[in-house]
Amino acid sequence: MIPLIHTMYLDGFINALEGNAERKSQLYRDAMCPFPQKEETRLVSYASFESLLRNAAEQYGNEKLVEAIQSSIQNDILPVLTRGLVNSTSLFQWNVAQVIHNAEPYLSGFWLGAMKHYGKPIMVVEPVDQSSVKFVFAEVYFSIFSLELFRLLLNGNSIKSSLYLKVDELSDIHHYLAKLYQQQCVLCFAQPYTGIELLPTECHSHIQLFAVRTHGVETFSESLKSALGPIFDEHDISLDIASDVTSIPRRTIQRRLEKEGLSFLKIKESLVIDKAQSLKTMGKNITQIATELHFSSVGHFCRFVRRRFNLTPTQLFEELERTRKAA
Repeated sequence: MIPLIHTMYLDGFINALEGNAERKSQLYRDAMCPFPQKEETRLVSYASFESLLRNAAEQYGNEKLVEAIQSSIQNDILPVLTRGLVNSTSLFQWNVAQVIHNAEPYLSGFWLGAMKHYGKPIMVVEPVDQSSVKFVFAEVYFSIFSLELFRLLLNGNSIKSSLYLKVDELSDIHHYLAKLYQQQCVLCFAQPYTGIELLPTECHSHIQLFAVRTHGVETFSESLKSALGPIFDEHDISLDIASDVTSIPRRTIQRRLEKEGLSFLKIKESLVIDKAQSLKTMGKNITQIATELHFSSVGHFCRFVRRRFNLTPTQLFEELERTRKAA
């Protein structure tokens, strides 16, 4: 399972940073993230999200990054995820559970919920399959999210919580995080979970341990397609690109696909056909489709379709349209 995150988490903090459109576009390109497109709902890989945050920190500095994240969470994220909440500090944990429910469509491949840790209830937000990868900046992002959520739910009251981090040691960005939220949290490193202590200390039964299941993605191959699809326009998809985007070694990707009876070539072919169908729906002709799919010529694209489906492109699009209407 490849953890995926909605583009709304990316676009808000990038918009909050200073700089012109080209500078910000380069940040997206370097991290292999799709450019913002408000008309589309898209998920990107958690590894690309981490790269975007790390690159922004290198260019703008940790302080500017944390301030941009804080601003985006306050102005872009929490207004979306706090719909339907009751304005009462006595219903703090009920409101936390509601936010977790509201967050379901915007994350895939994540643990979301509450659990007991060292005898204390904590709210957990972390990817299901991290292997040995430490997502330092993404973990800071969701730590800020948790702290800003608690500040909002407690109506600005300053109550100190333990903030649990999986990273082993304090880095420069953690120094600024600790300074900014010194009245609100204590950082605890090398923990088994990424989370924040729930307040008050009694965890009600309606908030379940890891209550939220992953959404929309059931297999590794589907999650891989979801991670690669949004960057198809900007990158010629390869196994190396897939490894960079997911932080999963090439051979591991191949093994996981083999377990599903698939190969990376089949995944790439499926991405090509999905994109071709989308372009056809937009009114593009065969020549334009071949160009946008990175084929060297129309003939090359036609041979690809013939080899894969034993059809001409026109016949393939007609077949796909019949299948769509029958579904």
